[in-house]
Amino acid sequence: MTCMGKRVYPGWNTHRSWLILGGLLWVLSTATHWGAEWGVLSEPTLPPPGVGSSVVRLLGALALVLSIALGGVWLLRNGSRFAVRSGMDRTLKVLEVRMLGGRQSLVVVGYEDQRMLLATSPTGVSFLCRLPAAESGGAAVGEPNLAPTFMDALNTAVGRPG
Repeated sequence: MTCMGKRVYPGWNTHRSWLILGGLLWVLSTATHWGAEWGVLSEPTLPPPGVGSSVVRLLGALALVLSIALGGVWLLRNGSRFAVRSGMDRTLKVLEVRMLGGRQSLVVVGYEDQRMLLATSPTGVSFLCRLPAAESGGAAVGEPNLAPTFMDALNTAVGRPG
């Protein structure tokens, strides 16, 4: 098989990798054998550790690995708590929520100087109407005492007299 004028042998890279790995293993095993024979790699003879100390080391290592794994899972789930937030003020705010029953609710949302009335249900969110903007001298968007009140805005949106 040829590719751009050069001969390409299928599987050559795989065979070459195995040859290199085999050569490295042979060099390491030979060096280890000769090092042990010449006394270079000889280790001092120590008595083997007791069973109790081995079990304690094993349990300690297991506790360390489990705590790192559980800490990583917790950090993945709750990492957003530690995210650095910019100093900018949020412009989209949920000002008030009224549950109508079940899973339906009415929501007053403020965006910059606008206010909107939204309806939420299990099927989705619906835009109902725009509400009068908060008075510049009075309450700002995001403050609890809004003028007009929620009930006044709801009656206006539904078409009932206040």
